[in-house]
Amino acid sequence: MRDQSAVRPGLWFAAVPLIVAAGCSSASGPARTVSYFQAHPKEREALYKRCADDPGTLGKSAECVNVSQAEAIEGIGSFRNLPPMHFPPVPGTKGKVHAGVPDRNGVPSR
Repeated sequence: MRDQSAVRPGLWFAAVPLIVAAGCSSASGPARTVSYFQAHPKEREALYKRCADDPGTLGKSAECVNVSQAEAIEGIGSFRNLPPMHFPPVPGTKGKVHAGVPDRNGVPSR
């Protein structure tokens, strides 16, 4: 017949990780989405500051990832939607065209 005391430690080794994992899970429910944070700028700003202040603990949490994405979108938006920058010309290059050098659209000059 099998000794009952030998079975109990094995049961503890199986049960303890499950208990620890259940205690570490988020009790607040599912994470808020990017669109939620886009619609709630005050909450987005507060949580973004908290996540930036403690990236070691909170940085990879679902809410911090979502709030960071929402802040990236709402902060400046897409680069495609920004107006042209209109940099001033570099002194000494006005009117010069460099043969064979592609322009900013990748088209080589003649």
